Amino acid sequence: MKRIPAERVLPVMAVGMALALGLASALAGPPAHAPAHGWRAKNDPYYQGYSGKRWVSDYGVVGGHCDAGAIGAVLGGVAGAAIGKEVADETGAVIGAIAGVLIGREIDRGLDRSDRGCVSHALDLGRDGQPVQWSNAATGRSYSVTPYAPRTIDGRTCRDFVWDSGVRQTACLRADGSWSIN
Repeated sequence: MKRIPAERVLPVMAVGMALALGLASALAGPPAHAPAHGWRAKNDPYYQGYSGKRWVSDYGVVGGHCDAGAIGAVLGGVAGAAIGKEVADETGAVIGAIAGVLIGREIDRGLDRSDRGCVSHALDLGRDGQPVQWSNAATGRSYSVTPYAPRTIDGRTCRDFVWDSGVRQTACLRADGSWSIN
């Protein structure tokens, strides 16, 4: 058996180690739904929601508190159930603005656009089983929505959630990216 000289083995081993380490770090990135801290905060400042949209801000939802005032400011004078527009960033990626939520009449009483925005954002970015709370300064009311793991119903992504009143409902994504409560 012929011996391979050390000056040939070492460069091959060095290249192999570099490739292995590079592959390991490439595979070490967090999943798209992970909260924005650590790696994600430095490398990908957007939040990926269940709707597939990329959000510039989580408005506190990932931490369990929705900033209704900030959402209200973003929504401004936009009306309608499917609130939102899409803006392209420098790379051409589409970033979703607040997409509204269609809410049943019995729950809808007293909810304004910022409340609907918080419900929508909680459904899109909220962690499974973690309540998302907010207060509406204009109405003086406080709300809490607890979203649960997504599931597929008739080919659509849906999430069960519970209001602070104990009412349990299911919301499903519509083609336009808004949530429709069944």
